Amino acid sequence: MSSSDAPPPLYPVGSYVTIHSTSRDDLNGRCGRVEESASGSDGRYRIVVHADPVMTLSLKSERLQPASAVERAKATAQYGVFVAKQKFDSPEGTAVRAEASRLLEALRVKLPRWMSPRTFFMVVVLLLITFVRVIGFMRFLVFFGIVYGTVIVAFPDISVSTGSPKERVRKIAAMFPTRLRYAIGDATGYRNVSGRVAVGIYVAFVFLSLWVALQSSSPSTPLSNVPTGTPAYSAAPPRLDLLAVYKAGFDDAAAGLEYGTNLPEPSPALEEYDESSYDSPSHFTPPAPKASKFGIGNIMSLLYVGRTIQTLATGPDGRITPASFVFNVRAMQPISAGLFALSLYRIVKAVL
Repeated sequence: MSSSDAPPPLYPVGSYVTIHSTSRDDLNGRCGRVEESASGSDGRYRIVVHADPVMTLSLKSERLQPASAVERAKATAQYGVFVAKQKFDSPEGTAVRAEASRLLEALRVKLPRWMSPRTFFMVVVLLLITFVRVIGFMRFLVFFGIVYGTVIVAFPDISVSTGSPKERVRKIAAMFPTRLRYAIGDATGYRNVSGRVAVGIYVAFVFLSLWVALQSSSPSTPLSNVPTGTPAYSAAPPRLDLLAVYKAGFDDAAAGLEYGTNLPEPSPALEEYDESSYDSPSHFTPPAPKASKFGIGNIMSLLYVGRTIQTLATGPDGRITPASFVFNVRAMQPISAGLFALSLYRIVKAVL
């Protein structure tokens, strides 16, 4: 059997497993991340446990089992903290901290004497909250995602570029297509993308996100149930209680007048109102057309489904094969399968 026909590993790279039945009690029950699938005659997996300290282990599949949803969530959080700490302690992180200190000092010099940096940031936060209240939270998330994604892509050049602000912007812009190529390759696995195609994908994504965010939903028009030509009720007719009606009738009888003489006249609007035309379909304003159901949530679901399919179909050698997809689908955690099915359902519902 050739290496290309070999079945995919039991635990693919990036999956989380729980260690059990080892001779070390401090390892049993730990959850780790598979960094290297089983290879060679020993069939061992390289497992990294992101604890304090970080442990790298070589274990056989008999000592491993799929991690539960809770264990996987906890291990994912530990892995995120580990990666963040690595980034923080890396040369890029040191450069970012130094740049932040420099910017803070420059801000301190430019601010008025009566305003401290803390006061300035409080004002910025208040303005940001006001901005969110004005444009809406979902639109703010779209704008923030665009800015955040752009900064993350250009972060390596932002942290190391030197010179005047104009020169730094020029350097960052010159390297941005290359950084986009790397980001698209890491996200999708397709690395044979030119810089122009990467920029085109980025522009299309930004345009689509802004188009969805800025789409103003038509305000719902209330149904107009009052027939055309009905006079407006400028003044409410006088309201008489039972005692006033009784007194008016008594006065009419005492004066020898016809009953109802002293009662007020009914409102003209009530006399001219034609109740028979109330249910006429021509007097109803049709409701506003429904907005497109393919909104921000469905776009996020589409991205999640595409990314999940690409991850499931990728084998340990980096190639996309149907066998890897089938194997990884069978090994999916219930929570992951549920999220995938929910996202797929939203997409199908929006299309149909």
